[in-house]
Amino acid sequence: GHEHIAPGRKTDPGPGFEWPRYRAMLASMQHGKLV
Repeated sequence: GHEHIAPGRKTDPGPGFEWPRYRAMLASMQHGKLV
């Protein structure tokens, strides 16, 4: 993860990151709309 490449500068979002919501937003952007 990012914390291994750039310790102290970058962190991984971890299990608390809302992946389904993020993917839905990406899909909306690909269809020309942002929710």
